Amino acid sequence: MRTKFFFLLLLSISIISFSACEDDDDDAPATTTTTGGGNGSGAGTGGGTGSGGIPPNSMKATVGGATVNFGTVTGLSAGGTVTIIGSQSGTNIYPQLTISFSDSLATGRYDYPASIQPSITYTTDMSTTYFTASGTCNLQTNDPTQKLANGRFNIVVKNVMNPTDSLVITGGQFNKFYN
Repeated sequence: MRTKFFFLLLLSISIISFSACEDDDDDAPATTTTTGGGNGSGAGTGGGTGSGGIPPNSMKATVGGATVNFGTVTGLSAGGTVTIIGSQSGTNIYPQLTISFSDSLATGRYDYPASIQPSITYTTDMSTTYFTASGTCNLQTNDPTQKLANGRFNIVVKNVMNPTDSLVITGGQFNKFYN
């Protein structure tokens, strides 16, 4: 299990130049749910939610029309790169969505394939990984002092081994305090 994690982590960090992500309409209001204080905006501090209404330490997306709420969200920073991995809980960790970017990357909208960061990959099993082919990512928070990152994305990903195989990922959101 540890070997798989480090392999996927290394793979996702090394392929930043092959990735992309997409943002929801910046002018659209976010749906928020307050859970014990806070106002539902920003980074999820004060007990509220962030990144368009999801609680801290969570990730979700709609993949091929099916909503995926990632049961385990891991975040870490190493060598100036923030990596956030959403996976399933239990013995089957797939599907898995990995987002990587520099801890100094400015917040804002990133359109792809023109940009190389943030890097987003989607892995359906141990041998099938999809890299972002097009889309937009809105990195709303990238705070290495608080160790917090959140954002939204809409992307099209292509299978690295079969470029004719693609998936549409919409409504992607992540909100993670990382180590």
